[in-house]
Amino acid sequence: PNTQFQLDFFSTYTLDDTGYGEARRYLGSTNITTDGSGDATFTVTLPQAVQGRYLCATATDPNGNTSEMGPCFKADSTIPPLTFTVVNTNDSGPGSLREALLQNALTVSAAPNTIAFSIPGTGPHTIAPASALPPLLEPAVLDGFTQPGASVNTLPAGNNALLQIRLDGNAAGTGVDGLSLQGSNNVVRGVCIVRFKGDGVQITAGHNTVAGCFIGSDLDGSEQGNTQTGVIISEAPDHTIGGTSPAARNVISGNNSRGVDIYGDGATGNLVAGNFIGTGLSGSGDVGNTFYGVQVSSAGNTIGGTVTAARNVVSGNNYSGIVLNATGASN
Repeated sequence: PNTQFQLDFFSTYTLDDTGYGEARRYLGSTNITTDGSGDATFTVTLPQAVQGRYLCATATDPNGNTSEMGPCFKADSTIPPLTFTVVNTNDSGPGSLREALLQNALTVSAAPNTIAFSIPGTGPHTIAPASALPPLLEPAVLDGFTQPGASVNTLPAGNNALLQIRLDGNAAGTGVDGLSLQGSNNVVRGVCIVRFKGDGVQITAGHNTVAGCFIGSDLDGSEQGNTQTGVIISEAPDHTIGGTSPAARNVISGNNSRGVDIYGDGATGNLVAGNFIGTGLSGSGDVGNTFYGVQVSSAGNTIGGTVTAARNVVSGNNYSGIVLNATGASN
């Protein structure tokens, strides 16, 4: 009570599992004096721009004793969203996908940014990273359907989508995932993701969507699976894999482990709907994932739905189509 403290503020890209912060970028400080109850309210304008959505702070007393990092809180923003356009297939540098992901991570916008594609020449275009791509940390719509020549599926029971952006992970290294969604409110659509030595798409934060993608199946329908799982959701809630519109349909086939894997206590409220899992691009044929089509090891998730458009076609997988492993759980 009635003591002056120096508060030092930091930002970070992701929320620590404990809910407390980790310091990535120092933002500045302010002094406050507590009231008779030991509380204080304050407003501060910091000299450094935030990089990363999450903020945390320490407090230092007059004797130089500094606290642990306080709980993180998520920053709001009024900055308009930006568009980062990929204009070449280079692994790095201006106009590359890697650069777009890096630039996206440096922004804190009021709404998701857009990562668009406008690569010259006749597609499809292959981007072959030589190492792991930067994760999606700040909200963004990574939209392969913005590439000229691409078009979404329009068939209620088939697939006539034309994808023009292909991510080939054969040279990216052992255990490397295709796309890593470590932030919330991202959308990945209209890309082909094959031959990564890890998972095709790894999701570790809540509220993301993967739609209209080929994951494990190449653009011609051939089996070019990722070494591990097509789409893995780890300890994260409220994702949509596919959807009820034809345009949202994913083809998740030919991966060397599972098609879709949902696990961990925090992985609840996830929806897998409208997809072809283990089939060819048209929903027929055997392009099975090596183990299961869909594995769910947590509670409160939905595979399919109550309307016809939500049904998945799960076929050709080498072990089981759908496995529910959550003991005593409701899915």
